[in-house]
Amino acid sequence: MHDNRILGLIDRLSTADLEQGPGIEAALIDIGEPVVLPLIQWLRTREPRDPKPYLSVFIGLGQSAARHLFLLLSTGSLYEIWYASQALARIGERAAIPGLLIVLNTAEDESLREQVAVALGQLGAAEAVQPLLHLLVVANPGLRMSVAAALARIGPPAVDPLVRILDDLGAGVQSRRAAAHVLADMDDERAVEALGTHLDDRLEDSDIRASAVLAFGRSGEPAVAARLLRIVEDRAEPARVRRQAISTLSPWRHDEYTCARLVSVAANRSEEPSDHGPVGTGIGRHGRQSERSLPRCPLRARGTHRCGYCGKRVLTACLDRGVAPDRAGAVDRTVARAAR
Repeated sequence: MHDNRILGLIDRLSTADLEQGPGIEAALIDIGEPVVLPLIQWLRTREPRDPKPYLSVFIGLGQSAARHLFLLLSTGSLYEIWYASQALARIGERAAIPGLLIVLNTAEDESLREQVAVALGQLGAAEAVQPLLHLLVVANPGLRMSVAAALARIGPPAVDPLVRILDDLGAGVQSRRAAAHVLADMDDERAVEALGTHLDDRLEDSDIRASAVLAFGRSGEPAVAARLLRIVEDRAEPARVRRQAISTLSPWRHDEYTCARLVSVAANRSEEPSDHGPVGTGIGRHGRQSERSLPRCPLRARGTHRCGYCGKRVLTACLDRGVAPDRAGAVDRTVARAAR
């Protein structure tokens, strides 16, 4: 009778709507460990496209489900390993790390390896750093993104190995770019310091320098804003680096001086070719609007001038340069482009 009730609830969960689903999940979790094996068997025969409700049940059962899910890592199908790795990571079952590492190193299915990499990152598996670093160098772009996210989640144990890859000119530009992107996502002083050494190197790859800009700009120090503004204003800098510098300067919107200099850059069309259009003009590659055709601000005649970037401060600096305040809006479009 108990088994019939469990199977009935599992069947109902497969067709439940958003209102009924949580109640059925709670009923299954209240039953406890007897739910686990019938649920695994049901998933084995059905393989639903959306396993989220069933994952919620496994996660709610916690350790009662973990020991059964752990066995699936070595004996289950691809689908079973896929959902078991997600559930174990959400439960926080660190005993699953060796099994996940075996799957990461031996599985042929790329989507499964991506999921396992994400699970290792969620578990903060320091012992996974070296295998993940190897994949960061040799994996395809899709798997490399998951590996990078996992290393960023693992955090401090991954910093020094990533710095070694970043500083190794023989590691290949793709590997060094990936290492720089991961370091830029970490809130670690060693990562910022390592990237900072590449910030002003004109011979360095522009993607690596853009990552350095992103990491360096998080400090919020006035000296950082000044350094990034120099990059923005230097027309010899690669467009990729300048766009990242403009985007990274967003936290300084309240600073009238920073706004004025960004508006000045936005008003002067760049000579650099780019798929995104000239930096600071808001013009895409289809040339929908030329910079000269931008309308003058109607507020100018009334003697009222507000910054189109921060929207609050009166900006005399842009007027001194002969720039209509409406052109400051191009900065916002540049920031939006750079963030995409």
